[in-house]
Amino acid sequence: MQRNMSSKLLNTPDKLRAKDRDFINRLVTATVAQMGKGRISLHDIASEMCITRGQLNRRVKSLTGMTAQQYTLSVRMRHARILLQEQPLMPINEIAYHCGFDDATSFSRAFRRSFSTTPSSYREQEGLQTH
Repeated sequence: MQRNMSSKLLNTPDKLRAKDRDFINRLVTATVAQMGKGRISLHDIASEMCITRGQLNRRVKSLTGMTAQQYTLSVRMRHARILLQEQPLMPINEIAYHCGFDDATSFSRAFRRSFSTTPSSYREQEGLQTH
């Protein structure tokens, strides 16, 4: 499941070298593992990858043009969309937790910034609400 989820969340440019794609894949896998624990910690992700947080940020920035925080947030938001699509009855606060947010309000705010709509509205727009 985690391997399959990681591949769904992987969004790497085709032009990356194999070792760089592997790095991004390991980052996504580490991010997914952190999401399973609740709160996301870039320090813990970097430790899991055997590098410092500064090294993580520099490498992610050079490969994606985003900071590590921005990139991990994009992974979390892609994960949120997948959950909203595949689990239409899962409460928003539970989806928030599965994406590494402490509460539904913070999650909804981040989702809206990323996709210009709320999680509930996204479900409605996609016809995913089942009553």
